[in-house]
Amino acid sequence: MRKSDGGPFKTVSVPPREGITTGFAVSPEAPLVAATGRDWSFVHRGSGEKWSTPLTLGGPPFEDLAFSDARHATFVRGGPGQEFAEVYRTDDAGLSWKPLKV
Repeated sequence: MRKSDGGPFKTVSVPPREGITTGFAVSPEAPLVAATGRDWSFVHRGSGEKWSTPLTLGGPPFEDLAFSDARHATFVRGGPGQEFAEVYRTDDAGLSWKPLKV
């Protein structure tokens, strides 16, 4: 939903269908949703009316999705109680993702 100029909120998009949401982050470039379901995790990217899914990985869920500025975001895959933990990063507002070496 979006609110502008003090008016009422208006629905601009429905959430992505795949997965149960585990994280939500917004920048001026795009909103991102991390979701998980049936041993798969997804990052969905939207522009208001439509969603794409630029990343799908099996295994542990994605958590702690957050933007540090308009184009850079990170999330953690796995962690305590999982077989491993990784940090992923995007430099293009969620269009592509790479594991970050830590």
